[in-house]
Amino acid sequence: MRDRGTSSDAISVVICTYNRAESLRLTLESLIEPSRGQDTEIIVVDNNSDDHTREVARSFEDALPGLRYVHEPRRGLSRARNTGIRCASGDLIAFVDDDIVVDRRWLDTIRAAFSTHPADVVAGPIALASASFPAWWQEHFSLALGLLDLGDRPVLFSRGYQGTCGIGGNLCFRRHVFDRCGDFDVSLGRGAPLDMGEDMELCHRLLERSHSVLYFPPARVFHRCHAERLTKRYLRRWFFRYGEWCGFARRMVSNARRRDARFAERFEAMRLWLSSPFSSELAALWLAGYLRRWLVPAKHGGR
Repeated sequence: MRDRGTSSDAISVVICTYNRAESLRLTLESLIEPSRGQDTEIIVVDNNSDDHTREVARSFEDALPGLRYVHEPRRGLSRARNTGIRCASGDLIAFVDDDIVVDRRWLDTIRAAFSTHPADVVAGPIALASASFPAWWQEHFSLALGLLDLGDRPVLFSRGYQGTCGIGGNLCFRRHVFDRCGDFDVSLGRGAPLDMGEDMELCHRLLERSHSVLYFPPARVFHRCHAERLTKRYLRRWFFRYGEWCGFARRMVSNARRRDARFAERFEAMRLWLSSPFSSELAALWLAGYLRRWLVPAKHGGR
C-alpha cells in the first residue's frame, strides 16, 4: 500500500486490464527499456479477467523487477484505477491502458515535465500505432479511437478551462491530488452506468479546485487500435455513449464560456457530420445520447 517515504520522482505506472492478456504483453514489453535503471514500479491491476492475464503479468517479473500484480474482483475501470492508486508507492502515479505502447523516453519526459512546469497532472499525446481503415472510414470518425493531439507545444491548463486536456491512456498525477480531491468516480468509466469520461471528469474536478494540468507533447504513447473499433457497430455504440457523456458534462460544468464559440467553427463541424449518410447516422445517435443524459441525468459522485 502507500508508502510516504518514497523519493519525489518515483513513478508508479498503473495498467488496468480486463481479458486482454496478449495486448497487455505488448504494453509490458514496451515498458522494459524506459523503466531500466529508473525508480519505477509497474502495477498491473487485473479487473477480474478470465483469460491468462495473471500468467502474462507474472512472466515479466524478471524483466520488470518493480512489477506487482493486483487482482481487483469488482468490475469497472474506475474501481481498478482506484485500486492502483491505493497500491502505488510512488509520488507520481501514471496510467496507461492495456492497448498502449509507450515511447522509450516516456518516463524521462514525464519527470522532465514535472521538474520544469508547475503542474499537478501531466497529460501526453496518444498517437495511432497502426490501423487498416475500411474504405468508408472518414477522418472525423477517429474521435472514437482514444487519440489525443493538442499541438506541438506544452500547454498549462488551469481553472476555467472546459475542453479536453488529457485522456486516461496517458496521464500522470502527483499523489497529493488524490488525497485532496478524491479518486476516479466509480459511476463513470468502462463497466459503469456511464461507461466513459472518468478521466475527463477527474481532470476538470482538479482544475475547478485550482490544480493545473500540463499537456506535454514529448510524453507520447501509441494506441494499438483493435479491429473491432473500426466497425460501424462499434462506432454506433461509441457515439451514442459519447453523446451521453456530453449531456452529462453539460450538467456538470458551467457553459457560460462556451457561448463565444465562433459560428464558422460550428458550421464546419455540422458540414463534416452531414457529409455522408453514415456520418449523419452517428450524429443522430450522438444527439439521442446527449438528450437522454441531459434530460434524465444519472446519479454520480461515487468516489
